Amino acid sequence: MFVIRAYYEKDPTVSEYIQNSYQTYLKEKADLTFSNLDPKQFIEGIDIKMMVQEMYWASEGYLWNLMRQEHLDLDKLEKDFKELIQFWKKTYGRSSHESN
Repeated sequence: MFVIRAYYEKDPTVSEYIQNSYQTYLKEKADLTFSNLDPKQFIEGIDIKMMVQEMYWASEGYLWNLMRQEHLDLDKLEKDFKELIQFWKKTYGRSSHESN
């Protein structure tokens, strides 16, 4: 919960430092991830960058809602994200669309 609260810190001095650090980390990981993605894993014609952006927005929204709660249920968080990942695989994965 500390990390989630830190990510949404409102103090401008602290927030700027955290966001700069996060953006640097995110760029490094995103570059590595995109270089390892095989477009053949996804449905034909998918805009992979838009797909990843949508996943980011969904995750961001989930975490923002989580911030509004008093208690963090890690088991529920893990279950919810596993369900989201399965949803994304069905939605964007080539193998789930080949049988249709």
